[in-house]
Amino acid sequence: MTWSSLRPGEAFTVYHTSPTLSSLSKPVVLWTQQDVCKWLKKHCPHNYLTYVEAFSHHAITGRALLRLNGEKLERMGIVQETLRQEVLQQVLQLQVREEVRNLQILSRTSFGNFS
Repeated sequence: MTWSSLRPGEAFTVYHTSPTLSSLSKPVVLWTQQDVCKWLKKHCPHNYLTYVEAFSHHAITGRALLRLNGEKLERMGIVQETLRQEVLQQVLQLQVREEVRNLQILSRTSFGNFS
């Protein structure tokens, strides 16, 4: 199946599932606060309670997560440098995965138009 053969709405069917870890396969920019908290629990388990309190208080969604930097984390109350670095390392890996995902989608879409 190619992107051009999909009916309207088909590509997004997977996003209407219940909020489980598998729902994190949707694009990060569409993540809810709950999705971000699940991601934190999986990728930063040792300091999860510290992070989830700050992220929940500041209503961090997927779009905001991708834009975080050290200054923003500090303003959110994560004052310890090592904790900020832990989150930023995970966010950087997430950004790379999203870029790869976007490039794969683009290449499938672009090459699908030539067949």
